[in-house]
Amino acid sequence: MNEKAGDCSMVLQNQVDAEAKSTHWKLVGNKVIMDLSDKTSPVIHAEYIVEFAGPNEMTWTFIYAENPGVPNITKAKQMKTTYKRSAG
Repeated sequence: MNEKAGDCSMVLQNQVDAEAKSTHWKLVGNKVIMDLSDKTSPVIHAEYIVEFAGPNEMTWTFIYAENPGVPNITKAKQMKTTYKRSAG
């Protein structure tokens, strides 16, 4: 796993590339811990639980209750994002 955004869509790649410059992250156990140094961001610290499903898929789970201060306009309990490596 790395912070390169080359496999993402162009819109997501631009967003990740811009955020990566001001974000420090580390993988601790099954958690990705991110700290943003961009003071204009509403998010300063965020933690995601990461699960792997084989060599080509991972799911990041963001639990809002464990990340106070993060905007949650939908009042969701959690957000899951699944990344799949495309064949090619």
